[in-house]
Amino acid sequence: MTAARLLVAVGDAEAAGTWSGIPHHLLAAGRRSGFLQGGLGLEPGRLRLDRAAWNAWRLLRSGRPGGYQYSPRFLRRLWAGGAAAAAGAELLSHFPLLPPPGAGGRVSFYIDATLRQNFDDYGLGERVHPELRDDALRREREQYARAERVVCMSRWAAASVVRDYGVPASKVFVVRAGANLDEAALSRLPPPPPPERDVLRLGFVGKDWRRKGLPFLLEVADAIAARRQAVEVIAVGPSAEELPPHPLLRPLGFLDKRGGLAHFVAAISSAHFGCLFSSAEALGISTLEFLRLGIPVAGFEVGGISDCITADVGLLLRAGTGAADVAGALLDAFAPGRYEAFRAAARAHATEVTWDRAVAELEAIWGAPR
Repeated sequence: MTAARLLVAVGDAEAAGTWSGIPHHLLAAGRRSGFLQGGLGLEPGRLRLDRAAWNAWRLLRSGRPGGYQYSPRFLRRLWAGGAAAAAGAELLSHFPLLPPPGAGGRVSFYIDATLRQNFDDYGLGERVHPELRDDALRREREQYARAERVVCMSRWAAASVVRDYGVPASKVFVVRAGANLDEAALSRLPPPPPPERDVLRLGFVGKDWRRKGLPFLLEVADAIAARRQAVEVIAVGPSAEELPPHPLLRPLGFLDKRGGLAHFVAAISSAHFGCLFSSAEALGISTLEFLRLGIPVAGFEVGGISDCITADVGLLLRAGTGAADVAGALLDAFAPGRYEAFRAAARAHATEVTWDRAVAELEAIWGAPR
């Protein structure tokens, strides 16, 4: 009898709210194909008091709390809630420190970034004591060494696995994630009409709006307006109260894709370009959501964004390009004829950014001779 293949995340892999919904949507597609049979229901919330005690202890010991999620103590206690269900199963883990050493069984990883990238590129290491950070990196290296495969969501992450951890390239693969949209619900919605050309509308989706470049996008909008093109920035995710007031900004707040997919689709489909000018980005799920709806995209060549934006579906610009130059590139791309070509290419690319496509690629890797 073939062992069940189960998905592992920090949290309940079945829940739509875990890790931006990535495990939930991957599981749905994996179940449709038979590649995945379920996910572990780990519950970090039950460890809140333990986290507080651990942080207090770290503060007294080292003067720097933080990093509980990388500690062996957290991993052992979290894993205790799913160890029985994982027994005898093959595991596909989104977090490089799970399952903890000694859990046994066959393990592969499917990650968006290595811990080294999270610590350095995202700056998360500043909140973690160097001793704990170095120990976590050592344990991550050991996890990859014992894994059957390390699958990454971008070439950026794959390069780190090989370069920073010494993993043989023969067991490192790249499978881009899919858009986190309910495909069954999406299929029941009528195709949204293309936006009118009276105003150039730039779409933004993301709660971490500073890192994801919303302030820069507003500078771009100012530069576009200075060239006498009517322009508007549509922002989904942050509340209006969080954002700085700006005459070209239309904040829509949080839109629930699960309970109100039609509203979400209508909102972001009103944009001509989905924009992501991040300072750090492991992948850029929002670009995939725009592309899934046939909307061209624009962003910086940062991290995994490079794997999401190709020349036919949008603009991939060098990080550090100034707002005026980005504005010029968007205006050129918005020209009649050229924009329609971008939009047609994005519509043709839409089926390539689904989790069904990602699962088919994972199945091919698992079926390939080793």
